[in-house]
Amino acid sequence: MDSTPPPTAPDSRDLSDTLRQMWATRPPRIPSDQGGNGKIAGVCEGIGTRFNVDPTLIRIAFVVAALCGGGVLLYLLAWLIMPRWSVPVSPVEAIVRASSDPRLKSERSLGYTLIIVMLLIAWPASSSDLLSSSTLLTTLLGFAIWWLLHSRQPVPPEGLLVTSPETSDTEAGPATGNPSPDSGDSRIKVSPNPGLVHLKPAKGYDIPDAQPVPPDWDPLGTVPELWNLPEPGPVPTPPPTRSRWLTAGGIIALMIGAAGGIGLISLSVGTAFFALAIPTLAWTSCLGALIGGTGIGVGLLSRGGLRKSALILGIGALVALTITVGNTPRINFKVGGDTGSTRIAPTSGATLPADVDNGVGKTELDLRGLQPLAESRKVEVSNGVGKTIVWLPTDVPVTVTCSNGVGKLVCTPGDYNPGAEGERLTLDISNGIGTVVVHTK
Repeated sequence: MDSTPPPTAPDSRDLSDTLRQMWATRPPRIPSDQGGNGKIAGVCEGIGTRFNVDPTLIRIAFVVAALCGGGVLLYLLAWLIMPRWSVPVSPVEAIVRASSDPRLKSERSLGYTLIIVMLLIAWPASSSDLLSSSTLLTTLLGFAIWWLLHSRQPVPPEGLLVTSPETSDTEAGPATGNPSPDSGDSRIKVSPNPGLVHLKPAKGYDIPDAQPVPPDWDPLGTVPELWNLPEPGPVPTPPPTRSRWLTAGGIIALMIGAAGGIGLISLSVGTAFFALAIPTLAWTSCLGALIGGTGIGVGLLSRGGLRKSALILGIGALVALTITVGNTPRINFKVGGDTGSTRIAPTSGATLPADVDNGVGKTELDLRGLQPLAESRKVEVSNGVGKTIVWLPTDVPVTVTCSNGVGKLVCTPGDYNPGAEGERLTLDISNGIGTVVVHTK
């Protein structure tokens, strides 16, 4: 009788366990206000410390990804899912989890701000192939690098993470042995990792896996039962005075934000009461000035947690505006054009102009009364800023090409009146900013 056990199938939980382990041991952010060398939010510093890689290489990788497309969104995503050092949850977890812990308020505000900035950047990028190809490829490449780094060093350095690798992310909380800030234990604590002793925990949190250090009055640790006695506090120092340059910059930024708000109101009134054709770029510029100027102004003039969130929101709006302007077609205005309204209604080839050019205003070319042509003709219709209206002839074969820089385009290129008598008329219609309408009947 064969007693050989049947072959067992591969454990289907290996992949899910690895992903869960990657999430539980993901790097924390180490910003500069906690003693790190972070340049923006401490993302690269945290990744380098977690996986024992030079943070400069991580920064170079993010810069290359930003130049190729999608690097900025990838950095913001990492910022969103990586917690601060000594904080048990990330900004996105602070949003998802229903917790009344007042310490998570700043993390929750940061999470909402990052999501808004990501949407502001993704909105102009969605109009091109950037969001569908480069960003997706960059995200997949970033995940692959994370997978390789985790495979190379699955166990994080001691004292780096609040939760141990075996702890589920749904059970994240203060590490064992770290009393809460309200427990009355005021003993000085240091990280068990010598490479992290220079770091400071976030306000209201303890150092992960911290070890108590005897106070100065008991250097030999002979009476640990009295270590909870508070140390003499340092002499309070007066708050630093605000720089005049920051104050001036904040006021100028608020003025720009106010101008953007006034511009939006003016554009709304113009479209509601005067039926003006407002270019999309004008709306985007006013909205970017309102959000960007107000955010940067509030960030420069305020202190505390609101300052960083306002600056992130303002800078994100300016980045979105810059991308939008960069993707807007360039407009070439002709020098010497007229300002006003131009209407031409030729009835024969002798009165048909070869060029209809108006700088700013309304341009109308009415060809409904045009008689059959004895020879082929081409007419270029151009307008810098304003509305262009063209009425096609009914008794002349016509070929139409049309383009518009910024604004509404109501035109179908192609051939019209194929059975009409006479030679063909070619219309080349272009407009800088405004509306183009071509009437076929």
